[in-house]
Amino acid sequence: MEKSLRKSARLTGSCRTTRKEPNTIVLARVFPVISQLGARELPLVLALIKTTLVTYLMSLTGATCLILLSAKRVAEASLAEAKTFMLRWIDLSETLQSQKKKISLHKQVVCQRCQGQGNEPGTSLDKCSACRGTGQVHQVKRTIFGSMTHYSTCPECQGTGFAPQKPCNICRGQGRVKEKVTIEVPLPAGVDNNQILKFSQQGHAGLRGQTAGDLYLKIIVKENERFVRQGDNLLSLLPISFSQAVLGDSVKFKTLAGQEIKVGIPRGAESGQLIKIRNEGVPHYGRLGRGDLYLHLKIETPKRLTKAQQELLRKLQKEGL
Repeated sequence: MEKSLRKSARLTGSCRTTRKEPNTIVLARVFPVISQLGARELPLVLALIKTTLVTYLMSLTGATCLILLSAKRVAEASLAEAKTFMLRWIDLSETLQSQKKKISLHKQVVCQRCQGQGNEPGTSLDKCSACRGTGQVHQVKRTIFGSMTHYSTCPECQGTGFAPQKPCNICRGQGRVKEKVTIEVPLPAGVDNNQILKFSQQGHAGLRGQTAGDLYLKIIVKENERFVRQGDNLLSLLPISFSQAVLGDSVKFKTLAGQEIKVGIPRGAESGQLIKIRNEGVPHYGRLGRGDLYLHLKIETPKRLTKAQQELLRKLQKEGL
């Protein structure tokens, strides 16, 4: 008995993905089981029937949601067509201050002949006969639980609601043509690697006078030979001699911005020790302040020594150094 209920439950559960199957067929798979049961199993069967009805109703509801969602995705897809994506490589030093960059790209621009309307000069735009000027077409499907409406962008007017009486000879009624253009975009200070910047209405021109899309610029920061960026902090290597590490010293260091600063080496410095220099890192993106510069000390061991140097080192060795 329990096996037969499990088998019927598997049959009804498989009907969730079959939307075209009527509800009567789904219940017909359960009713033969009822005739084989007694009064004690009747509540279990009723619960099974209730679960089957809820499952079927949820499948229909889910189908309706998917249909409405598909209409939304069609509208978003038409807007996404106007968006433009591209990459921009910059040096690490270019992230230290805000600047403007000129970039060249191929994109859809407004047709100069028809001024973006899509019709030949001297002709008019007529209301689309397919959607009657709404920009959308809908299809109604009747089910036993009511009617479901599927909305989508009109394929004739591409959602504009109007169709040119005579299409433009240059853009073929699209209102835009593809050209190579050069635009100037601002790059803020502190921009990081793989960061995406959005520039409104700098993307492809809209279809037949619609609003232009956005330009999305992905920043790729090139690797630097001397500096490594960690967040807004910079890390660099500072080689020093053995005598500088023991006695201490003041050395010059060239920053990422190209300025020379004096760095104090403390007495008894060890290889691998970090020296922090405040406010010499990368500016914080979108806010005041900047990161710090960390210098990683590395004591260099000389490979070749003069006789005088060797004598001095032997004397130091005898002194226990």
